[in-house]
Amino acid sequence: MTRAIESLAAIFKNFVDKEPKPLLHVGEVMDMWTAFTAFHEAQALYQVGLNTTTDPELKHVLMNTFEASKSDTKLVEDFLLKEGVPLPLVIRTSRYLIQFQFLKGLN
Repeated sequence: MTRAIESLAAIFKNFVDKEPKPLLHVGEVMDMWTAFTAFHEAQALYQVGLNTTTDPELKHVLMNTFEASKSDTKLVEDFLLKEGVPLPLVIRTSRYLIQFQFLKGLN
């Protein structure tokens, strides 16, 4: 019984520990950046699917997946900002910004 109480006390201590947490390792930051950019790329592909399909069931699945990807991206973004890590640059999928990037490259 003593071990069970010690185990519960150790678990509880993890949640109320006031020790400063170590900074993220460069590999952890790189993995989070990779996930962040992959989510943005996937969102662009989901939008392509939404704009090119006429099947209502597929549109429903793509919309749900797109919304889930947006919420995952927001979680990663919030985590990185909370840890003091700058966000990587991603090309936004809106039509205006893609045109702006294209025109910028012509100059």
